[in-house]
Amino acid sequence: MKNFKLITAVFLGCNLLLAFELAQAAPTRAPFIRQFSVGASPSGLSAGGDSALSTCGDSALAAEIARLSVRVDPPLESIPSPPEEGDNYGTGLYLACRSPDDGQDYRVCADEGGKVISFSFTNLGPNATIPVEGDIGEGRNRHFDFSFRGRKKQEISFRVTDAPTDKISDRRESYFYLFPRLNLPAIRRVDKIPGALGTGERPTTKELQEVTLTTGEKVYFDGITHEIRGGVLKEGVMDFDRYGRDPDLFTSVDYTGPSLLIRVNRKAEDPRAGTKAVITRGSETCILNSEELWEHGQEGQGFFFKFTLDYALPSNPHSADIALDSFLKKRCGFGI
Repeated sequence: MKNFKLITAVFLGCNLLLAFELAQAAPTRAPFIRQFSVGASPSGLSAGGDSALSTCGDSALAAEIARLSVRVDPPLESIPSPPEEGDNYGTGLYLACRSPDDGQDYRVCADEGGKVISFSFTNLGPNATIPVEGDIGEGRNRHFDFSFRGRKKQEISFRVTDAPTDKISDRRESYFYLFPRLNLPAIRRVDKIPGALGTGERPTTKELQEVTLTTGEKVYFDGITHEIRGGVLKEGVMDFDRYGRDPDLFTSVDYTGPSLLIRVNRKAEDPRAGTKAVITRGSETCILNSEELWEHGQEGQGFFFKFTLDYALPSNPHSADIALDSFLKKRCGFGI
């Protein structure tokens, strides 16, 4: 794994003043989220807020934080676009998030340049999937998070979290990595599901959310309830009784398409460590230790998928994942 540099070059008094100024600006940022993170900028810090920041201490650092503090609203819809070159090592977690104001409570988050890096939504019930009314803070919900940190291929994935209770220790996390990684995921609102992709069920609203996965495949969600209505994902009912009895039960969301899927599950903790990864492509299945596929970054950096973009041939988009393809053929007997 590549080495990281953590740069801290500001006097304590200046740090406190900057923090105070950012805190003063924070109330003006709802519904936006701002986070400090390590490694996202030349100075090693990123931040948010709108105030004119102090130039005490390191003026270059103050200027960098001021630059990053300018709000760029992320778009509420996006189109599939090619991933950017490079890897995510050293990429921070700077976020600016917004939601529509028309009752559809999905959230789109962007980097400091306004480029979308994730979108998410939560099924709170009561509906056919979650038969009782849930709440973000009290559990009984299913959360979908589509992430492509740094807009690079390395961390294109989506996460499904089932929260049967309000206890973090009861949450079930599942990460889905699909291949080949042809484009960045995207979300847009549509009024119908094309062709045979629909389930035949009528959505509770005219609006649907069309999600394009990294493979180019589509999934359709109800715009209000966030239940899956069509496409290459399917889901079952959230069984609260079984969750209470079975610690090895995970979300009933499944991928049904022909592409290669790497999935990891874990209760209460990040499943990309200390677990078994299940790799499937059609009827073929392989199980590997998660440590063979992910590595842990510096504190605060999270996990990184080991197989980054090596090179891509215009005539063969699969070649972008050549290292993973070669690895899987040796370890599993099949590749991408």
